[in-house]
Formats: sequence, structure tokens, C-alpha cells
Amino acid sequence: MDNYEVLTKSESNKLSKAILETIRKNLNDTKAGIEAVKDLIAKNPKVGRLDLKKTVITDKGMVILNGALRMNKTINSVDLSRNQLSKESMEGFAEAIIIKQAILKYSLNLNNLGDEGIRLFANGVKEIKRLKEIQLNCVGLTDAGIQPLGEAIVGKLFLTKLDLSSNAITAEGAKILGPCLKGIASIEEFKISFNPIKDEGVTAICEGLEGDKALKLLSMVKCEIGAEGGLSLLKMLENKESMEEIYLRENLFETEFGVQLAEVLKKFPKISKVDLRQNSLEDEAGKALVGAMNEKDYVTELDLRNNHIGEEATILFEQLKQQQPFLWIEYNKYVPTEEELKLREEKRIAKEKEAKKALKAQPKKKK
Repeated sequence: MDNYEVLTKSESNKLSKAILETIRKNLNDTKAGIEAVKDLIAKNPKVGRLDLKKTVITDKGMVILNGALRMNKTINSVDLSRNQLSKESMEGFAEAIIIKQAILKYSLNLNNLGDEGIRLFANGVKEIKRLKEIQLNCVGLTDAGIQPLGEAIVGKLFLTKLDLSSNAITAEGAKILGPCLKGIASIEEFKISFNPIKDEGVTAICEGLEGDKALKLLSMVKCEIGAEGGLSLLKMLENKESMEEIYLRENLFETEFGVQLAEVLKKFPKISKVDLRQNSLEDEAGKALVGAMNEKDYVTELDLRNNHIGEEATILFEQLKQQQPFLWIEYNKYVPTEEELKLREEKRIAKEKEAKKALKAQPKKKK
């Protein structure tokens, strides 16, 4: 059991507030500030999780906190999300991490760290063998910062959560990260949403996650994934029986992907949420996905809003809503334009011609 579970939320909030006030009072006396914060933490020997998110800590305040962390023996989880930290904070923070070797969970979301700040952070956590969580959502990370971060997580067999969402990682960065994920079978949550990694990048990530048997949540929202990346995704998901939540909205998936995904979802006994908003799925995909989700004895959510779901599927959805109390479906009926209808018909005819051509090409059976 992690130490931070011993403190109540109220106690944790009270301590965090006291630490913040102490840091602010001692901004011009670093030595006194370090001693004061160290004493505050020492008075709470049960504390394991330090929650300082949205507390407007600056680089100057971090000097005091870093000094106190160096001398602490109980804290194993730090949340510094939504502050005003930059790469300047990370140098002292990395030194504190190296000295302590006990902080296993890090949340640094929404700070302007940049690639240099990530490099410093990565150097700090590189030697922590039991590293469990890294959350770096919206920290100014680009492909240049992926290399040191990837090297830091190689072989981290206890890593359960990795969030790199809302950065500027492209296919090149994803190709660096993918191989670093191989051999880690413990990741339960992987998020790389809002990064333009495209098909090539998704393929590299999926190859890296192929051996991960613990994956429960996958988030790849708005990653510009198309047909090729979809195939890699389906292949990776094949053996993920632990999967519970999948977020794939705002990509480039079409009906065929939706139908194939439905077949994969049937293998997941614990699947509860699937978000496929703002793709290009039509009725056939909608019906297949609902069929895969509706035979659960617990609440399951399927979000198909802003796709190309038409009359046939919407009627079925309404019927299922009444029959299956555990199935939650969100959708809106799509009315195609004349141009889109014409394009669909052209695709249908082309598909039929392709099927006939393939049939003719088959060798005839001897009588």
C-alpha cells in the first residue's frame, strides 16, 4: 500500500496549503524556507503524496521545495500540475529526485517545461527502478525531448501510467518512443492524445505496447490516425483482455475500421467506455459496435456523435436503449449531402466491380 493512502484528503489539502504559505513567506530567504517546509513535512510522518497542483508555485518557490524534498524520506508521489514551472525548476527538482530515489509518481501537467526541462526531469528519474507514473500533459514536449524521456523509461517494469497528451510529438517522436515501450508489461493507462503522430507514429507505438498485458485505458484522440494506423491499432488490441476504456475521437477512421473494432471489442470482458466521436463511421459500423457493447451486465458507454450514422442505425439504437438498461449510446443522426450520397454510390459500385474481378480471377474448379 502506498504511504499517501494513510492521509485523508482533508489532511493532505491542509498540509499542501501550509507548505505553499511557507514557501511564499520565505521567497527571499531560501535557507529558512527549506528548513520550514522540511519541518512541516516532518510533522506529518504519514504523508506520502504531496499535492501542490494549481498553487501558482514559481521557479523561485521551487528552490525551497526542492531543498526540502532532498531531506525528506516519506514522500513517494508529487503533483505539481498547473503551476508556473519552467526548465529552471527542473534542474533542482532532478537533483532532489536523484538524491531521494523514492518518488515514484510524478504529475507535471500544464507547466512550460519544454524539451530542456523534460531532459533534466528524465535524467532525474532514469535510475528509479520502481518508477510508476509520469504525467506530462501539455508541457511543451516535442520530438527533441522524446529521446531522453524514452531512455529514462526503458526497462521500467513497474510503470503503470504514461500521459504525453497535448504536446507537439509527431510520427518521428513516436518512432523513438515505440521501441522504448517494449518489454514493459505493466502500463495500465497510456495517453498520447492531441499529438499529430499519424499512421506511422501509431504503428510504432502499437508495436511498443504489443507485449503490455495490463493495459486498461488507451487515449489517442486527434492523432490523425487513418486506415493504416487503424490496422496497427486493431492488431495491438487483439490480446488486450484487460481493456476497459478506449478514446479514439477526432481521427480519420471509416466504416471498415468500426466494423473490425467491434469484433475486437467482443473479446474484452471488462470494456465499459468507447469514444469514437467525430470520425467517418456509417450505419454498418454503428450497428456492429452496438452489437459488441450491448451484452454486458454493467453500464457501458458508446459515443458515436458527429459520425455518419443514418436512419437505419438510429432506429436500432433507440430500440436497444429501451431493451438494454446498461447500454448508454450517444449519437446524432447524420443527413448526408447529395454530393456525399453520390460519392458513396460510386464507392459501392467500385467495390462491387472489385469483388467481381476477384471472383473471375479465381481458378475454375475441375468437373
